[in-house]
Amino acid sequence: MFDVGGTGIKYGTLNKKGVLISPISDLPSPSRKGKEEVFSLFSQIIEKEENVKGIGMAWPGPFDYEKGVSLMDGLGKYQSIYGLDVAENINKRLKRDDMKYVFLHDVAAFLTGYARESNIENERIIALLIGTGAGSSFFAEGKCVGKEYKGVPENGWIYNIHFRGETIEDWVSSKGIKRLSEKYFNTSIDGKTLFDMAESGDERAIALWLEFGDVIKEAMIPFILQFKPDRVVFGGKISQAWKYFSPRMKEELEKSGTKLSVTEETSRYVLSGLFKRFGEILKKGQGNLPLYHQLEVILKERINNGEFKNGDIFPCERELIDEYGVSRITVRQALSNLRSSGLVEAHPGIGTVVVKDKIDEKLSSVKSFSEEMKEHGMIMTTKESKCSLSVPPSEISDELGIERGEKCFVLERVRCADSLPVVYSITYISKEW
Repeated sequence: MFDVGGTGIKYGTLNKKGVLISPISDLPSPSRKGKEEVFSLFSQIIEKEENVKGIGMAWPGPFDYEKGVSLMDGLGKYQSIYGLDVAENINKRLKRDDMKYVFLHDVAAFLTGYARESNIENERIIALLIGTGAGSSFFAEGKCVGKEYKGVPENGWIYNIHFRGETIEDWVSSKGIKRLSEKYFNTSIDGKTLFDMAESGDERAIALWLEFGDVIKEAMIPFILQFKPDRVVFGGKISQAWKYFSPRMKEELEKSGTKLSVTEETSRYVLSGLFKRFGEILKKGQGNLPLYHQLEVILKERINNGEFKNGDIFPCERELIDEYGVSRITVRQALSNLRSSGLVEAHPGIGTVVVKDKIDEKLSSVKSFSEEMKEHGMIMTTKESKCSLSVPPSEISDELGIERGEKCFVLERVRCADSLPVVYSITYISKEW
């Protein structure tokens, strides 16, 4: 499981019960390097572990978490992988196509893990992680939620909400702290230095932190009043200065009975949240088979049910990637298996074409089932056969020319083409025949 940041990457290995089996490791982030350095770092870490069943990755936004594609553009981090499929590029270097991936927003992963380990998944919670930015997430009914809940902005992200003529992130972040330092000290001072100054008793530093708490309260109160959380959780590097900027926030939350929590162990909870999400996917059965096999089964069903007929042009790789949110490697393996099954063929300059002829019922002439299957080049077999003596429906009695209520022979059969059941037939035969 990876907690991917702009300045560092933290990662750890969890067993099937979600317990860390080694200390969390920390490496400098390759966020300003080329795509080869970025993806090679991840693949090298993964290769060191044995029997890896899946990969969880928490990324800051903007990021397409469903498709696993980075959308960070012009932010000074991970520019080299903008628009690229992360799983596909890592798998390419691992030479694997069966690895299962889960992608979550970093704060959503943190909040999911915090609720899980604190046994408070029944609570409504707002999480705010303050660092170079203002990361947020909202939690209700056991999961992270979005704008479908009252008082929750899109994706649960408050960083870009209008505030004091700018955005919340311009004020509730390390940038906001430096802005206050210019007010109190006429120079830009980082948060760590200001914390040390407050610890040594500097009254201006203490006053600065108290005002920063007022800024946080002003930014958060609208969401708290509408969402009505049971708890607000603060985290991030700035949490070490909690005792200096929390008093005003505590006073406000106590009025509504909202609990207040703070933690510095953000990465531990991020990994726990990724594990929980991974488990949810496995429980749904999405992780029991390799992705390429799952896709192959889905595509076969679309062909067999007639959605794609003989001679139709099949969706191209890019269309399948976009539709199912999987990697190019996964799509290519699924299409390769379809070609091996004789369902599709690759035609240069045209694309992938469906070649498995659908068995059509032709009423222009009367043919036996065996004759029909032979024309399609298929081998006919009878899977099940049952004969009984029963009273047929009235309309069948009339067709047979027997008295209604009189019994006849009833032959039930399951007929197969190339070992696949295609026809269930019932034949009524008069006893005098």
